[in-house]
Amino acid sequence: MEISENLKKYRKKSKLTQEFVAEHLHVTRQTISQWEIGKITPNLDILSELSELYHCDIQQLILTPKIKTTSRLPKSKNIVPERNDESFFLLLLACIQFLVAPLGLVIVPFLLLKNKKNNTFYKLINIICICAILYNCFVIYIFITEFLGFSTISII
Repeated sequence: MEISENLKKYRKKSKLTQEFVAEHLHVTRQTISQWEIGKITPNLDILSELSELYHCDIQQLILTPKIKTTSRLPKSKNIVPERNDESFFLLLLACIQFLVAPLGLVIVPFLLLKNKKNNTFYKLINIICICAILYNCFVIYIFITEFLGFSTISII
């Protein structure tokens, strides 16, 4: 908690309105509001008067309470955070595109879109996808030239 949150908490705990506090301290209600939202911070004299008005110690207004946290995880330094990395799956799909040659031109662009910079194999996936596109184009070229009879390879 910050000072602003403490001021609001202790004012409400004392069941006082912003208007009453403002009249007591000879300031405007807007000043009290700005203290409670954290736009401005009251000086030490005002904090002293507020602590008397709220029936609390000035340290309670200033200091933030320490939250005691209990962790159920063992205190081991070898804990590896779980990653949601789909790079291995994308790498596998990119390699498969060499086997399904004509279909690769359709699937590879989706793989490139799905590949994110935070993936482990980001650059490798991009390189394999580009190679798969070139290979698929070559296979389609060979297929068309063979089909139309423009084959450059002739066996005598």
